[in-house]
Amino acid sequence: MGCIVRALLMAVLGVVVLVHPGAAVAGEQAPGAVSGGLIDEVQGQTGRYRTVAYSTIPNSGCRRTSAYVTQRNSAGVRIYTYTVSKYWCWNRAKRKVAVKDGSVSVEPSVNAASAAAGWDYRGTEGKTDYLYDYSNVKKGGHWTYRRGFYKYCPPRAACATQLRPYVNLRVHYDGTANESHGVK
Repeated sequence: MGCIVRALLMAVLGVVVLVHPGAAVAGEQAPGAVSGGLIDEVQGQTGRYRTVAYSTIPNSGCRRTSAYVTQRNSAGVRIYTYTVSKYWCWNRAKRKVAVKDGSVSVEPSVNAASAAAGWDYRGTEGKTDYLYDYSNVKKGGHWTYRRGFYKYCPPRAACATQLRPYVNLRVHYDGTANESHGVK
């Protein structure tokens, strides 16, 4: 994307830094490590961009926000990616955040070579959604938690490893969002 188009997107969307998901981000992931991040899909834009930082945000609107966990083996090959997305709306003037039932989705994936070696997604083990008080506003935030379950059972051998990636997504009446992720 050209510098002028990127600058316009940054000004219009109020995003300080946009990085295309395929681009390298300094310090993102070492082989054998877990990584993840926040992805915002802004209405009217094609493609997905990882939001690194926010500046100004419109007074109201709706967006799809996703966070993901990626696990790689010691050779740096992706084993799986566990993505949690939620469509939500906010209104600063009314100090409200809205997330409809069914608007949270889980997108698990396993690399084909990892699947052939014995890695398998076994489902979502834990899930929680609730409104909470945010910035002195009663029910001004919405929290989503999902924990997946991946198991490694090599052919003709006993199952060896179980991994449980989790994602926390928090969205707020002021249009901000944050995430945390990891593996238990």
